[in-house]
Amino acid sequence: MEYEKTQPQFMDKIDDEKSVPLEKSYLVAMTGPQAGTVFTLSDGSMIVGRQPTADIFLNDHQVSRNHAEFVTSMGETQVHDLGSTNGTFLNGEKLEKKVAISDGDEVQLGATCFRFSIHNPIDGNRLGLSNHGYFETRLHEELDRASRYKRDLSVLMISPAIDPKEILDKAKLLSDHYPDVVEKIRGIIRTMDLLAHYGKYELELLLPETSKKDALILAERILADATFGKDENLSIGMASFPEDGRTPDILLERSRLALKKARTEKKTKPVVDLAEERHRLILSNEKEVIVRSEKMKELFDVIERIAKSTITVLIQGETGVGKEVVAETIHTKSDRSKDPLVCVNCAALTETLLESELFGHEKGSFTGADQTKIGLFESANGGTIFLDEIGEMPLKTQAKLLRVLQAKKIMRVGSNKEINTDVRIIAATNRKLEKQVEEKNFREDLFYRLNAATLTIPPLRERKKEVPYLVQTFIKECCEENGIDNKDISPDALDILMKYSWPGNIRELRNTVERAVVISEGETIYKEALTSRLTSDVDQITSSSSIDNLDAAVDSTMVGDMKEVIAAYERDLIINALKKTQWNQTKASEILNVPRRTLVSKIKKYKIKEDE
Repeated sequence: MEYEKTQPQFMDKIDDEKSVPLEKSYLVAMTGPQAGTVFTLSDGSMIVGRQPTADIFLNDHQVSRNHAEFVTSMGETQVHDLGSTNGTFLNGEKLEKKVAISDGDEVQLGATCFRFSIHNPIDGNRLGLSNHGYFETRLHEELDRASRYKRDLSVLMISPAIDPKEILDKAKLLSDHYPDVVEKIRGIIRTMDLLAHYGKYELELLLPETSKKDALILAERILADATFGKDENLSIGMASFPEDGRTPDILLERSRLALKKARTEKKTKPVVDLAEERHRLILSNEKEVIVRSEKMKELFDVIERIAKSTITVLIQGETGVGKEVVAETIHTKSDRSKDPLVCVNCAALTETLLESELFGHEKGSFTGADQTKIGLFESANGGTIFLDEIGEMPLKTQAKLLRVLQAKKIMRVGSNKEINTDVRIIAATNRKLEKQVEEKNFREDLFYRLNAATLTIPPLRERKKEVPYLVQTFIKECCEENGIDNKDISPDALDILMKYSWPGNIRELRNTVERAVVISEGETIYKEALTSRLTSDVDQITSSSSIDNLDAAVDSTMVGDMKEVIAAYERDLIINALKKTQWNQTKASEILNVPRRTLVSKIKKYKIKEDE
């Protein structure tokens, strides 16, 4: 296999004359034609430009043929402009001479912004794999196309069939055979499919215009052909549009859940079919609900009052805000908590199958009905049924549901006998049902029946106070699931999570945190572990905010030479950090989020002494 020949010239070099391993650093392309790519910096020179032979080739007319050079020596990296037409910018200022760069510094060349990092955010880039940020972008695009033209789409998650706790023990085996696995999968999939790097030895595969049945066949081929050596097989989890989900976050979450199930239960089948999870039976709720914002406190005050009644509840909110958690909370705090809560995804089932699931069917009522089946309303008798995505329910099924609400009776498919039922109904939707009523897609009489008590869950962007607590909870859960020690999150990474708008809400946040846990090495999650889409969105918000507040910032800053003002401020920051840590330079560098060698250099530069 010709894998080594395809690796860039700037990959890690080993100095045979030195026994001490070299410190590595990285350039992360945040924007531009190479967005999402990570370049490893080793001792020596790296040329960036529009010339095809450049170490980093940028196909951008704003970039000169030989635009800039990065030089790394003795653990320090310097950058300088090579006389380019449009210039090279470091943290927004045009470079006039060679300058040493620190962790987090940003270098702009044309449309490309590189972030310098001492932490490797991606393992697997050397294999030419797409990164997760690009995968998410493509998934959004393909889902939009699939929805518009009513086409299929599937997502596969692929990892070694090894308990996460054993991965460190088998790291060499996995590392040695990972390129072979990637190459074999590439030989099986189509050109239109997208294979990307998700985490440590984990891959994600986007299959446009592929049904669940065809995706299952492809997965079986992958499992048959690709293994880590002779003994270690793969595990694959799968989710398909539209039956398993209609948004990127839901599909990613369900495919991850399927992968975990396949790996932990050592399934003999190649892919876990999620059809069995279209409804869930919950007997008790041990979840800890995080409530910190005023809006959520008010909401849960209302939940406390509603829970003890038998009133029908309609939960509204964007996708991923936690509607099912609210439904579980209502059930748990009600007098029905000793009986089951059954959760049904109305969008994941066809009309015939949904009716059969909800109301049951008699033997022989339709093709394949070879025995009588008890429906979920009967199974949940005395408890609660949660109808998620009720806005997707077909009109014919809506009429039957209205009958249940009015008469407390159900009728199995193929039967003319009514059965009494005592079930509380909680419904949820991310659609505006009033508009659907106007468009004749939802029954007006059913809407008013469901609308007896309406709870609207605010999106995560309106309750940012909860983000740090949610992040810590998700980190702990993900570390336990993957069999690794609990991790911390750096202030910079948490700041990005706090500033991001979270269109996918809590579900998107959990997916982001889980991936950051998986790809991060060491005890801390740094901002480089977050997707480029997320960091670039935050950068745009920050730069826009900075422009708006520029005048105020200038007015509040002392007058004087700009370099002197910045130097004085930086000196004070360093002294304060050192005092807080009893002059422990390692701890101070962590507080300031800079490499220790950079801190030591600045201590010498500013002549800082311990007696200050």
